[in-house]
Amino acid sequence: MNYQGRKPKNLFLFDGKHRVVYTDGSCINNGRFDARAGIGVYWGEGNNLNISERYDGKQSSQAAELGAAIKALKIAEKKGFFDLILYTDSDYLYKSMTQWIYRWMKNGWRDVRNRPLSNKDLFEELYNLIEKTGTNIRKIPAHSKIDGNERADSLSRRGARQDYPSVKL
Repeated sequence: MNYQGRKPKNLFLFDGKHRVVYTDGSCINNGRFDARAGIGVYWGEGNNLNISERYDGKQSSQAAELGAAIKALKIAEKKGFFDLILYTDSDYLYKSMTQWIYRWMKNGWRDVRNRPLSNKDLFEELYNLIEKTGTNIRKIPAHSKIDGNERADSLSRRGARQDYPSVKL
């Protein structure tokens, strides 16, 4: 293809007929009082829907992973993207949404030790978005040089280094 010196903007990734998005969450100083979480959402090279931002919820890597997926699926819902494939390198996100969630819902959102589930609100929101958009979550290996995953990882790490937006009072 000849782009005459310019790359096209707003390209999307596809796997067959399915639109693809890569998501990642990261957290600097995870588990500490000064933790800083960020999210990355990667739709494709030069796409203006790509996101790198500070996560505004609980400052942990697990919450940021869920937050990135939620952000991607909110965009998908708003834009009318259905039958999406969401790639993640997070075992926590993948197993939560493909295996454990059904048991949690059946058990009143309690874990295997019968304690209230951490991040319940995020799981409920993500589950509802998955159902609405017909999203299929797929697990990919972390740090495996898959371009979309590397891009989402870079976006999430950059987001964790950002400050929260300032608010004028």
